[in-house]
Amino acid sequence: MNRHVDHLLTRYILGQLSSRQAQRVESHLQGCPSCRASLHRYRNLVRQVNASLTDLDPQMASRNAADLVRRSQQQSATQSNLRWAMLPATVIVLLLALPVLINTNAQDIRQTQLDVTAEQVPALDTTAIPPSVSSSSQSLSLRIGTPTHADDTQSAATPIVQAAPVP
Repeated sequence: MNRHVDHLLTRYILGQLSSRQAQRVESHLQGCPSCRASLHRYRNLVRQVNASLTDLDPQMASRNAADLVRRSQQQSATQSNLRWAMLPATVIVLLLALPVLINTNAQDIRQTQLDVTAEQVPALDTTAIPPSVSSSSQSLSLRIGTPTHADDTQSAATPIVQAAPVP
């Protein structure tokens, strides 16, 4: 039998089940260690309550024990239901936090790419080649940049081109 019989154990212990229900519980207990452990716990609980209520009449002690076991079962069920109730809330929180986490990681990746690109692009050398460079070959020094003197009349967007002397 697959279906657990926890909900019947209290009445089984107290002898309040029909013979058909009691047989069903006994059959299930043979193959279910979890329900056998629950039955053992409930029986111990009933014994403890009965032992502490010896001054009351036996029927009263039996009812109090049954109430105590029932409350224990309800408490277990409530805790189980609470765990399941927390699941959707946890999923919602994760779904709300996911875009923030993804955006933060994307910004970190973009910044890392910019840093790597800046390291890979070599700086331009804007120094002119001195006239003493090999006189047998023609060379052209190209300096790109903005004018640095006040008397330069070229616009900032116009490259400055300087040719080295050709011998």
